[in-house]
Amino acid sequence: MVYAEAEGEVLGAAAKEFAGVEEMVRAGEGLFRPYEWGRFDLLVLPPSFPYGGMENPLMVFLTPTVIRGDGSGAQVVAHELAHSWTGNLITNKTNEDFWLNEGFTMYAERRIIEVVQGEERAALNVGIGWKGLNADVERFKDNMEFTKLKNKQEVVDPDDIYSHIPYEKGFQFLWRIERQIGRAKFDEFLKKYIATFKFQSIDTEMFIEFLKENVPGIEKDIDLEQWLGRMPTEDDVAYWSGQEWELYLENLPKTAEASQVLLVFLID
Repeated sequence: MVYAEAEGEVLGAAAKEFAGVEEMVRAGEGLFRPYEWGRFDLLVLPPSFPYGGMENPLMVFLTPTVIRGDGSGAQVVAHELAHSWTGNLITNKTNEDFWLNEGFTMYAERRIIEVVQGEERAALNVGIGWKGLNADVERFKDNMEFTKLKNKQEVVDPDDIYSHIPYEKGFQFLWRIERQIGRAKFDEFLKKYIATFKFQSIDTEMFIEFLKENVPGIEKDIDLEQWLGRMPTEDDVAYWSGQEWELYLENLPKTAEASQVLLVFLID
């Protein structure tokens, strides 16, 4: 059901814009697992609401600015609906694991969109997201820590590093796994993941352990450490130039413990 706290005419426009939401719920249940929350209502707030949408169990909050008259605003609803499985049902343990909420939700959103609105619309969504991801990687080029899926935020205001990266790099990571093992197997994995961790808060390490257990060899097939962001090995740095070392050291987390850094001095 659609509710509106904005102007009266908004309610009718919202009902028309979001007419396909019931089909989205059915698509989500078919892809992931039965919807656990009973109802799925939409509340359209005044334009001053500062987000496109905000997921909540039972009721999603929306801004009326997503109502475009052509049904495309329903993609925002698809995202918030996807949180019913990835975000509300399984939640990231810390903000450093934020990608577990948003990367999974971007993947789930696009799978729902593909079912309801077609492959072309879903592919367009992916393309727009890719552009945003590249823009934010460029934005953080002087601090690559914040381009990692899991990054260190001990002395960082999360608002200062909010970006597309946990959303879009998280999506790309999951999409890469799907392409490696095939969609049918990845769908089975996803349903098992949701069934295993529902109503829990988890971190990246728990997910990776579960992934390795259920997809043997995946860490070699797609180089998990590279995706997540790892310290370079001796083989990686064997032929680094002075400038490469300088760039690497400048971008180490400012809160690194001495025990985390091994300095090797080469004396001629």
